Amino acid sequence: MPQQRSDEPFINVVSASLDDVPLALGTVAMAVIKLMSDSEVSLERLSRAISSDQGLSARIIRKANSAFYATGNRITTLPLAIMKIGFSATRSIAIT
Repeated sequence: MPQQRSDEPFINVVSASLDDVPLALGTVAMAVIKLMSDSEVSLERLSRAISSDQGLSARIIRKANSAFYATGNRITTLPLAIMKIGFSATRSIAIT
C-alpha cells in the first residue's frame, strides 16, 4: 500500500491501492460487461455469450421465474429470461 502523505486524503490512497487488486470475474462475466457497454447489443448475441456458462444461465432463468418477476408463465429459455428481467438485472447477476 502506498505511503499516505499528510496532505493526501485517505480516499486517494485507498483508490490508488485498488489498482493492484485483481478482479475475480470470469471470462463470461467480462464478455457480458463488454457486450452490454454496446448500446446496440442484440439479445441473441448476449444470450449466446451467457449460454456458455451453465451456472450463470441457470441463475438468470431462476431469477426470471422468481416471485418478484412472476407472471404465471414459466420461463425456460435464456433469451426470454433476459427479456423478462432486463439488461441491468442480467448484468448484475453476471458480476456477482
